[in-house]
Amino acid sequence: SFQRRTIKLKIYCDTNIYLDFFLQRKDYLRPLDEFAYQIFRRVGEGEFTLIISDHLLNELENNMDDESKITELLDPLNKKGKIIKITKTREDVLKAKEISQEHWKDALHAILANKAKAVYLLTRNIKDYAGCEHLVEIKFPESI
Repeated sequence: SFQRRTIKLKIYCDTNIYLDFFLQRKDYLRPLDEFAYQIFRRVGEGEFTLIISDHLLNELENNMDDESKITELLDPLNKKGKIIKITKTREDVLKAKEISQEHWKDALHAILANKAKAVYLLTRNIKDYAGCEHLVEIKFPESI
């Protein structure tokens, strides 16, 4: 019998999606943490492959008091083979600064997402990714 292998959509979540989840953030009306949770749940269920980068992990560590939460989320997904890890190069950083002096750290996420062949980069700050549209499709987590 011929088995069809489904190729999982690769997604990259920028730092604020993780922070929504870890810090249980809400905005005026919406449960941002719930949107983030749904994405990670869908990764766990095999709908998506999650791309993470050293750049992302550095930003998370700089923004969180309790780094064990990062491990708690990512370790089980990693053990199930749901994560692809990518590492930035000096060239990636320089390219990011060419795209945007002000938001080069966001541009770097987009470059890394592109390098790992992500279909979507998920963020809350779409405007900070101006100039990155050619690299990856940028969306809110609740839009996919």
